[in-house]
Amino acid sequence: MIPLRISSLKTSDYWPTHIVIHHTAEDGVPETFKFDNSKFQTGLLQTKKYQLTKNPNTKYNIIIERIGDDFHPIMSQPLFTKCEWEDIPEEYHSSVHVGILGDYDMDIPMTRLYLVLGFKVLFPLTRMFRLKVDRIVFHRDISNQDITCPGELFDLDKVRMFARRFRKQQSLYRKSSS
Repeated sequence: MIPLRISSLKTSDYWPTHIVIHHTAEDGVPETFKFDNSKFQTGLLQTKKYQLTKNPNTKYNIIIERIGDDFHPIMSQPLFTKCEWEDIPEEYHSSVHVGILGDYDMDIPMTRLYLVLGFKVLFPLTRMFRLKVDRIVFHRDISNQDITCPGELFDLDKVRMFARRFRKQQSLYRKSSS
């Protein structure tokens, strides 16, 4: 278990302007977590990263992993904490970063993964932060390095299509409490 040290997580000063999609087969992730194995791994991934870096920052706000026969989003760190990547411009550090457990340079993403990503993660985040689906980007598209993250087999058009599929054009309004 990772000790919650709020002081060591940097809080963002800005409202998220993008949602950045990653996969966990990136540098700095222990080899055993590069492949999804249908068993809960996010807790162990967070613990291993903490043991290696002594920092509770996983660099992902949300991690989606396959548990059994379905995919589940798991909050990895609070939404308004910075996810600082050395190869990404600073303007994206305050974005929402979604990590997908697995290596999508080698595995073809299942349609169910796109559905879960779209409905359970992207749909609520784009509505909450009033982001258009063109603000959903891949790590490789904003990196200053030659990388494939979230994998060559991951399709941005499909991601945006599934995000649009559930999104309604009207905004949510909070009723005032009187």
